[in-house]
Amino acid sequence: MRSHDAEIAQTANQLRTDVRRVSERMDATIADVARGREALGWSELLQLMEDVMNNPRDIEYVTKLARKARELNKVFQIQQNVLNTMAECNSLLRSIIGEER
Repeated sequence: MRSHDAEIAQTANQLRTDVRRVSERMDATIADVARGREALGWSELLQLMEDVMNNPRDIEYVTKLARKARELNKVFQIQQNVLNTMAECNSLLRSIIGEER
């Protein structure tokens, strides 16, 4: 019985270690994406996209961009959804291993 209990404890500890590793990787990915957004000047890009979508004929040299603005906006929305999902998953993983943040 003690051997079985020790095996269960070892398996549980390995599971915690593995889940923690996944969580740390997710943390790193979230941080990388956030740094990338900052480096790209995300808020300025979003404002540009909004300006182009609202005034596509006011700026001739961005006509092509204006044609693609809706598709680009969808890409931005998808990227934000990925970040939100990763943050939710990370929170769940941390609660499983007992590390509330």
